[in-house]
Amino acid sequence: MDDLVTELLNYAFDMGISVVLTNKLQSDTPPLADIDKNRIVINLNWNRPRQIPLQICHEIAHIKHHDQNVHVLAFSSIFSNPKDELSANTAAIKMLIPRFFDDVEPEDINAQDFMDYFDIPSHLYKRVMEEIHKYVEKHY
Repeated sequence: MDDLVTELLNYAFDMGISVVLTNKLQSDTPPLADIDKNRIVINLNWNRPRQIPLQICHEIAHIKHHDQNVHVLAFSSIFSNPKDELSANTAAIKMLIPRFFDDVEPEDINAQDFMDYFDIPSHLYKRVMEEIHKYVEKHY
């Protein structure tokens, strides 16, 4: 997973997004996207470490979409716009799918394996299934 994190961070850098990686935050402090500063903050001390690639992609998506909010956008915040959050989650799923299934035969593609690997919250199951189906239709 370290190689994937490095790849995703390089992707952010290539897009001109600055990244702050820290292990100094509490384990329940979510990552952030600061749209105005074109910066994401990733908590390496997060209590669900398998989610870190999902979170990186999610925060990148907020920057790419220029999501606006009166607060800095947190991965899970009551202040975030649900539509923006779903859009960022969808973009994150889309970024991770080819990186996970690239060398997998179509008959071996399994949404639950994908969700388990990245510790994707169960409320995103339907979105994961939709995006996997789109991926399969396009690539196989």
